Amino acid sequence: MKNELIFRILTILLIFLFSNTSYVHAQSTIETSVTETYNKTLKLFSYLHNIDRPIEDDKLAVDLIDYGVELVKKAPRSFEAYTFVIKFQHTSFSGSLEYLDKVDKLKETYLKEIDNFENNLAEKFILMLAINNSSVMHDSFRWSWQDKELNREHTSISFNTLKELSKYKDKDYAILATLRFLGLNDTETQDEIIAKFPDHPFIPLIKLSKTNSYFFNGNYDEAAKYAVKLSEEYKGIKMPEGYGFELECYEAACSAYLAKEDFDNAEKYLKLIEQFAPESKIARAAREKYEYTKNPPPGAYKIDESSIKNFIEAQEKAKEEAKKKGIDLDSDVLDE
Repeated sequence: MKNELIFRILTILLIFLFSNTSYVHAQSTIETSVTETYNKTLKLFSYLHNIDRPIEDDKLAVDLIDYGVELVKKAPRSFEAYTFVIKFQHTSFSGSLEYLDKVDKLKETYLKEIDNFENNLAEKFILMLAINNSSVMHDSFRWSWQDKELNREHTSISFNTLKELSKYKDKDYAILATLRFLGLNDTETQDEIIAKFPDHPFIPLIKLSKTNSYFFNGNYDEAAKYAVKLSEEYKGIKMPEGYGFELECYEAACSAYLAKEDFDNAEKYLKLIEQFAPESKIARAAREKYEYTKNPPPGAYKIDESSIKNFIEAQEKAKEEAKKKGIDLDSDVLDE
């Protein structure tokens, strides 16, 4: 009887150890897969932003949809998923036939039940972002008048469904959907997310995005001070690229000081970035921005307070015109 009891205990222990090892291996595999997909995504975003690329390579954007689905499905609360959504909605490229065909096929599969969030949510979410992406909204050269009218209807449906998703019970998807409505004129949406989901992993990035609003409203000192405050509050958090979150904050502070041509303070935060991540993309980009701003080439366009003010006024004017025509547009839609 005693031997039988010992055998049972050993059997249970072996099962537990095997299950735990399998779980750890599965988690490690998922993390590796997400990292690999994220790295491929960043490379593709970077390539599509290159103005010297062959126009026929815009068909490569098809892969962005698949990458987005994978990231959101496997790791919806990851910085990788957050970064994808931000980059995807602000990426503009010529809508190749291959890309538009991909979006059309997804419409055929998911648009009829786009508001059913209980199944295939990752696919539906990326489809909504793709429909609202400027590459689909405005580069529809192949469509007839009727097709364009239908496209406007699809854009309206997906836009309103994103609003509904932002209230969904799944916090990860709710925040990801809300990112679509972050504007530059104020921080109201960010503050709502922070108040509603104070402990969510996205909160450091949501808070940092407030510096964009401060910046575009000409509040450079406020943007810099807030970014530095966040660098201390969330020091030690790792970004997908491997460096600390504080470097993103230093980059925001550096940009704010560059905007007011305070080169001493800008260089201070630039050097901190280069100290902690000398070979990183963020360090190279910050250095290039610093050198370009301090020593601009002849005829370079300068972003200053007046140009930012003109940009915001143009947004508000477009928004008012849209309302007169009965079009319900979010200010962020106008950003694109």
